[in-house]
Amino acid sequence: MAFAGGSVVMLGLLLGLGGGGNVPHDLASLVELEDYFSRGSIETKPEVLLPLAGKSPSDAKESFTQLLAIRWLGENAAQLATHKDAVRKSLQQLAQGAEGFARDYAQVALARVEGKPPTPRAFAKDSVRQEAFAWFPEQVMMAGAFDLRAAPGQKTDSANEQAIVKELRQIQSHLQKLIPNAAKDEIYIFAETVGNVRVDRVSYGFILDVVNPAGQQIFARATGRFDHKRALDYLRQTLPNLKIEEKKGAKGEPITFIKFDEPVAVVLVGDTDVLLAGHPVESGKNEGGNFDLVEQALAVRDGKKPSMLKGALAKLLEEVAPEAGGVVACEIPAMARGELARSPIGVTPHQFSIEGGASGTGGFTVRFRGLMDNDADAKKLVDGYKDLIKAGLEQMKNLPQRPEMDLIKLFLETIQGVELKAEGAKVLGELRITQDLQKTLLEKAGEAVKKETGG
Repeated sequence: MAFAGGSVVMLGLLLGLGGGGNVPHDLASLVELEDYFSRGSIETKPEVLLPLAGKSPSDAKESFTQLLAIRWLGENAAQLATHKDAVRKSLQQLAQGAEGFARDYAQVALARVEGKPPTPRAFAKDSVRQEAFAWFPEQVMMAGAFDLRAAPGQKTDSANEQAIVKELRQIQSHLQKLIPNAAKDEIYIFAETVGNVRVDRVSYGFILDVVNPAGQQIFARATGRFDHKRALDYLRQTLPNLKIEEKKGAKGEPITFIKFDEPVAVVLVGDTDVLLAGHPVESGKNEGGNFDLVEQALAVRDGKKPSMLKGALAKLLEEVAPEAGGVVACEIPAMARGELARSPIGVTPHQFSIEGGASGTGGFTVRFRGLMDNDADAKKLVDGYKDLIKAGLEQMKNLPQRPEMDLIKLFLETIQGVELKAEGAKVLGELRITQDLQKTLLEKAGEAVKKETGG
């Protein structure tokens, strides 16, 4: 589970999605507008959707429909015709309203109606390198975090940036074809019961135990926005025999412990966080043991126990850029390093980090930092890296030419451009991804997804 999470974060770093603010990361932005409205017999016309956008919602269903109506008005500004002034006036009122999803959506839609680039929601500095890990215990040795919002000060008004958004939307459209209608029905029921759900940042922490894998622990956290009470209502309706325990946090926020049949512990914290904890392999531990892990994380959150920011990865994370949109950091135990050293390169860092963040001139930069046991190992890693990538590309020549293979080849060719250098026992590397290259990577990913979905 931890390695899968690390792979997702690293893939996001290579595609430049962390800190880009381009990836749709809330439910209302992922829904197919035409499909949803057609199921509700709602015509997609300005005169029909404008009243729905301006109406004060009385429940979750009306709230969700309002967001989709606002979104349609913004994305179809060219079709507003004589309704444009009325739409602008309504969106201006919503954009100045109370904090919430409706205000956020109205601000984006208003910018589009006025022909301006929307101002992306940005994360605060240290979101990834500190706040994302602030709930995880000191003993964590492997961790990753990924923020889906834009980097501080990032602009999205370039032609390349808009092309990247278009590619992401096309990939999203192809992936939605894989969702059966029955599953879509369940998604819509969830949305109309809970309202919108947004995920701004995901993070995980892994406590390794190479001697006793059953003693390993994993913590995962998703941070964003949702309605705590509505989420509980949905769970109670859908799973009536579910065991739920409700508490109050240090600041009076609701904290709900949810016991599913699976041993992983799930906790809702306020209206912003979902926390999971458990053992990634069969351990014989009962559900109560996993909830002890959650209690441990909450104690770290409340400052009663030290976090991983004071642990083995502390110094490594301190060197990560405050504006980084994604990071993977790891302390590799000595026993595991012995196994990894049997790789073609023959050496491995005892600590490493990979971070990614937007560049001020467009595109993004991925940085690698590895701490070796000695200067000689650092030099050996630098010398062996390109040979390993070169061998991988040679093997690609014997594989069938398919879109997914083309994507892998492009990834290998891209990371071949990493300039590694040894500074004593440290190995440092940097890879600059231009917006043109990012667009090409996404195009290849889109081709692979399109073939897979038969689109």
